[in-house]
Amino acid sequence: MRKIKKLMFTPLILGALFVAALGIQPASFILWYQPKPPAR
Repeated sequence: MRKIKKLMFTPLILGALFVAALGIQPASFILWYQPKPPAR
């Protein structure tokens, strides 16, 4: 029973980490590489 739960749970964790990485990378890319807004 525990092995089955683990088999079901591991892909969920990997999927969540993958989605989190996809979500974090563009955000950090924008934060680091965006030109500084002109001061008005």
